[in-house]
Amino acid sequence: MTSPESLSVDDVTSTILADTQKYAVPIVFTPVQEYTTFDAEFAATDGDLVFHFYATKEVNELPNPKKYWLEVFPSVLEATAKDYFKVEYPRLKAAYTEEKASWWMRAYGFGGLLDPHAFAYQFLVKLDAGLDGLMTTAA
Repeated sequence: MTSPESLSVDDVTSTILADTQKYAVPIVFTPVQEYTTFDAEFAATDGDLVFHFYATKEVNELPNPKKYWLEVFPSVLEATAKDYFKVEYPRLKAAYTEEKASWWMRAYGFGGLLDPHAFAYQFLVKLDAGLDGLMTTAA
């Protein structure tokens, strides 16, 4: 083993980077682009389900897409998530990401289910159903 005094800053940096790369596991998101009310991607990571939501072509063609995306969508997302997951904050957290004009949601503790992907898909089905009739009222 090398003593700390004999390591350069470059040696320490390269050692840390090498160790980090050994143990880092990339999060693999599953894209979902079958709805008109939103596009999404989700992943099970660290025992949680993480979702990203994006506006679709249909959303952007609405007379008032900002009203839909910044008012209607988060309202229905919150109500649907609370009902589906049967939990509230702090186990459910969501936020708007302005730089990507997207919504992010994390459902803590739901990534360890027997089939988290099927559970996530069923949530997206319910969210789409809740939003479907509201697209036309967002004018």
